[in-house]
Amino acid sequence: QTIVLALLFAVLLGAVPYAYLLWRKNQRLAMFERQLPEALEFVSRALRAGHAFSVGLKMVGEEAADPIGKEFRQVFDEVSMGVALPQALDNMTRRVDSVDLRFFITSVLVQRETGGNLAEIIDSLAGLIRQRFELQLRVKALSAEGRISAAILLGLPIVVALTLFKTSPEYMWVLFTDPIGSNLATVGSIMMVIGAVMMKRMVVIKV
Repeated sequence: QTIVLALLFAVLLGAVPYAYLLWRKNQRLAMFERQLPEALEFVSRALRAGHAFSVGLKMVGEEAADPIGKEFRQVFDEVSMGVALPQALDNMTRRVDSVDLRFFITSVLVQRETGGNLAEIIDSLAGLIRQRFELQLRVKALSAEGRISAAILLGLPIVVALTLFKTSPEYMWVLFTDPIGSNLATVGSIMMVIGAVMMKRMVVIKV
């Protein structure tokens, strides 16, 4: 049973780098999506001023902060190197997994095929994204109690275990030396992981 616990801890420690990279990816994506409405309005203003769409992308790339500035700059650089605009935009969707970005690119490609006022289309899309962000913040505020409860329920067993290790280590060593204790620790760890996944699914509401 000690081997089972060792394997369990090895798996948890091995997942730490992946979890960190996933967290960094989500942070970057969240920052990109927060910047997107302002970037779209920038492109719209450039179109109203008489500039080409690709020039609007260049202006966003030069003026906006990363990560959105870097992505728009790369699209403009690809177009400058001879890549077709639809392909350059599709490449950006491969790099950035954002639903809002796909809506924007789909709108641009449809407008190129059917015509219409691209500036107004982009303005409408930017307004829609801002409204969705406001709804997300409202939902996040309403679900705050559930998220705090989940954090307490997940953290309490760990805090109690560490406290017992400090005050009464003989009680905790039973979990590693006795077969029954090892089984209980293994089952408890698995149930905590399952509970964490279930609570996250309950409190995370996609808008």
